[in-house]
Amino acid sequence: MKILVIDDEKGVGDLFTNLISKEKHKLTYISNGKDALKILENEHFNIVFCDIIMPILSGVKILEKIKSSSPKTKVIMMTGKMLDGDLINEIIKNKADGCLKKPFEINEVLKIIKEAEKNNSH
Repeated sequence: MKILVIDDEKGVGDLFTNLISKEKHKLTYISNGKDALKILENEHFNIVFCDIIMPILSGVKILEKIKSSSPKTKVIMMTGKMLDGDLINEIIKNKADGCLKKPFEINEVLKIIKEAEKNNSH
């Protein structure tokens, strides 16, 4: 599985890097939305974990772009903030495949990856 993590918090990137290095997946970590969109133009990912609130380009805008160019890519939004109704509606409207509330359990991430693997093998 090719996994992209987009989050402006380096700690989140480190967590994913450590977690995924124990698995047999390829992980790319990007700290901002602008660079993430450049990578997404040239590479396909099975799963994207994307922070919602980031400087420069919001997670919702990134979600929108991913789903319009690659609707089958599984996109999991992440946030440490309480979500208001408008933001939840934006995420649903743009077809996010899930949302992780920070701090999340490593098992939650592994479950999402395993589920995507199963769906990918069909």
